[in-house]
Amino acid sequence: MRVPAGNERHARPALWDDSAVRCDDRAPVRVTSACSGCGACLPTCPEHAFRPVARPGASELTVLAARCTGCLECIEICPADAIVEVFR
Repeated sequence: MRVPAGNERHARPALWDDSAVRCDDRAPVRVTSACSGCGACLPTCPEHAFRPVARPGASELTVLAARCTGCLECIEICPADAIVEVFR
């Protein structure tokens, strides 16, 4: 059995490679301005669909539409009720 060396041990799995995935509003859920950035949704999301936003006037987190499956677990866990389901 080969032992990983250095940073290889902590490398993110390939499923986390979202370099080509855009953050947009086509996701089944949306983060509203009520988001406090507490991060409760981050470990709850089985698809790791939440990402921080670094622009003024935006919510603290956004949803990667290509990753979100609409399981709605994030809505249940959000203490600020800042995540809402999007009906299309």
